[in-house]
Amino acid sequence: MSYEFEFTTGKSVFTDDDRRKAAEQIRRVADIWLILLNRHEQDHESTSPLGQELLSHVSPNFVAKADNYQTTMSWTELRSAWLKDTIENPKMNLRLERLSTYVDEDKGKALTYQEQTCLGLSNPVEMRMFSEIRFELQNEKWMVTKFHVMRGHVGLAGFV
Repeated sequence: MSYEFEFTTGKSVFTDDDRRKAAEQIRRVADIWLILLNRHEQDHESTSPLGQELLSHVSPNFVAKADNYQTTMSWTELRSAWLKDTIENPKMNLRLERLSTYVDEDKGKALTYQEQTCLGLSNPVEMRMFSEIRFELQNEKWMVTKFHVMRGHVGLAGFV
């Protein structure tokens, strides 16, 4: 597993300490998200301190798109979709292969790209996933505004 962070600066007044804090906050949100998915905690806001921490980084304007759903989803709808997936695939587990993050300090925006392997599906297939998480800096806190995920079977020479 590898983590990469790249910062784009122009007239930024960000210090090295600011950059370190941004990288830590963004990485932590991405890590918590994966931990909760692997624990199959869809109702995490009410049951888990980690879930409450993740929720505190979800923008009220959050939008998600998954390749297997025709419409965009809210945070609540995305959690319901995850619940459906974990009921159908109780042994499902995501393994993070690579996380790359690009931060534009001047615009207060960040993109995180994750490459994951999905194991334990009910059909004996190894699935690769590629997701993008978009962040915006709001009141000195990195908030998740958008999430997009695409999936493909390893045997089909997928996109990852």
